[in-house]
Amino acid sequence: MRFNKSKILFPALLFLFFISLSSPLSCFSMTLIPDVDYLGKITAEKSVLKWPGRLAVSPDRTLYVVDGYKNHIIRFNSEGNYSGDIYFPQVSAVGIAQDGTLYIGSHKDYSVTIYKNGKPEGYLGTGPGEFSSINDIAVDSENGNVYVVDNVANTVKVFNAAGENIKVIDGLNLPIAISVLGGNIYILDTPVKKDPLDKSTTSARISVFDGDGRLLKSFGNTGDGKDQMGRPTDIAVGANGSIYITDSLWNAILVYDTAGVYTGKIMSETGEIHTAVSLELSRDGRLYVSSSETRCIYMFALNGYPVTSDPQKENQSQPSDPVNREVIEVTISSGQKARDVSEVLSAGTDNIVATPDSGPDNKVRILDLQGITVKEFVPFDGYSGGLDTAVADVDGDGNNEIVAGSMDGFAKAGLFKSDGSEITSFLAFNNDSGIVVAADDLDRDGKSELIIGERDSGTVRAFAFSNGQVLDTGIYFSASEDKAVLSLASGDMDGDGIKEIITVTAQNGESSMKRWKLISALNYCDWSIAYSGELKVGASVTSLTVSDLDNDGVPEAILASEEGNIFIINGSGTIKNVINTPYRIVDISTVNTCGAKRNIIIGLDDGSARILSPEGVLTGAIEVFKSEAGLRVSPGVLGY
Repeated sequence: MRFNKSKILFPALLFLFFISLSSPLSCFSMTLIPDVDYLGKITAEKSVLKWPGRLAVSPDRTLYVVDGYKNHIIRFNSEGNYSGDIYFPQVSAVGIAQDGTLYIGSHKDYSVTIYKNGKPEGYLGTGPGEFSSINDIAVDSENGNVYVVDNVANTVKVFNAAGENIKVIDGLNLPIAISVLGGNIYILDTPVKKDPLDKSTTSARISVFDGDGRLLKSFGNTGDGKDQMGRPTDIAVGANGSIYITDSLWNAILVYDTAGVYTGKIMSETGEIHTAVSLELSRDGRLYVSSSETRCIYMFALNGYPVTSDPQKENQSQPSDPVNREVIEVTISSGQKARDVSEVLSAGTDNIVATPDSGPDNKVRILDLQGITVKEFVPFDGYSGGLDTAVADVDGDGNNEIVAGSMDGFAKAGLFKSDGSEITSFLAFNNDSGIVVAADDLDRDGKSELIIGERDSGTVRAFAFSNGQVLDTGIYFSASEDKAVLSLASGDMDGDGIKEIITVTAQNGESSMKRWKLISALNYCDWSIAYSGELKVGASVTSLTVSDLDNDGVPEAILASEEGNIFIINGSGTIKNVINTPYRIVDISTVNTCGAKRNIIIGLDDGSARILSPEGVLTGAIEVFKSEAGLRVSPGVLGY
């Protein structure tokens, strides 16, 4: 749920605010990577800080924390005390200049606002629509140039302090983050590579450019080795000659020298740095790391960092040539080695409900994130064919149920407990057409409604479940008069607080995504909706899901095509990103593997599943059915 609250409310929230500066022994061992000390953490109640994201720190060590979920930037002084808020809709990134000017990125209109003296004073470039996405912002302390990472456009745009576009750095693939120091530009991106099966996937790379945008060198790779990046999220470069990378898969800070040699990591076995999102270095060598899962900002001191008594005049020289260092792997508190990929994935809470897309085997399998089947059941007696499923709390008891629908005729829908026992089943339509299903809390009463589409006719209905009975809400509409309904989803894509039903229909290889906004939900049988927009997709779309992939508080529509393309579409109907995969995709959803950020999961035509990061990096593979029936997937918390 997205909250829009005026900044005038936040003084009242100060009563709920608390700061916790833990002793080094409470979370982190005393022995870290050489020359690193743990200082403590900043945290707050959810009413103040929900999901800490990108960070920026001013010369006086004021820390700015982006919270896109709550549409604001929260400010802490050099002692870690709360010192104010800036309300900013759909804020995604922030950078700060030496004179205190803030550059604030917003995905509401894809602009970067120049924010001076407590108020907006213009934009970078042309303003709204200048960017396709805004992943990170850095400001060069020497010349005031501003660097904006545009993940969708595969570029970094460079502006002078007046907001004029002076150059573009391209040749990147899905860039993630940037750091600027000593006239050099360090960019973290995800180039395409071949996996062991000779299929295209993405890796991780650090590229160094000079001030004119000329490439000097590149290094880095992705994998499960101790010196490799798993899912890097941010980069910071220190005047001490080290490059720091937050990695949300390893829940760690990886450290390299400027030649790309791995020198160690800071990691918590107790989950303290869980889903590391961003990091920032102050000029006096204080390292700040945001963790979205634990809602904390962790603070470290880099001893031996060039410091003067005046932080405004600290040495900002280029990092020296790398020196030979002993590689030190340090964990926090437990003293054990870093967890491997399978252990990290199993720490998530979601299960995966997997079903065949077609064929005689109509089993429902519930798996954990390592691909182990923990439960299996057959939902409908006398039915043989593909199944579509959804996971949601339909009865409002705090536990999720499984919704299943017969895809190959019969028009039967069922509601099942997590152990496979049937709660109820019914015919959604009075014919033998197959159906697809979705579930969402349309009226926000704590109970999800069942959204069911008739595949052949294009008709969509919604049902509620109350007091053990299935009730017709009155929602009954035609998504298309002559096209089949292939997939359904729901979400508040435009962030106005009102849920929409999203449909994908297709005919003769042409697909269309339509949105239908709920306009009345007062009494059962009287609910109504209104058509609110359409996007034609030039591909054979097979499946749809709606999820907040970038943690900005507003979900995106995520579509998959038979050709292996994944389209990520924002609330205005604009395609934000296209991920190209080598797979034949049958179904798509998102899964929580290790933290607040969701990953993409796709069911393939060979009965297996793949897990991808929001940027398209392959992070997991699960074998489910050894068949060519195709796989449908519905992740959710089921208690296994």
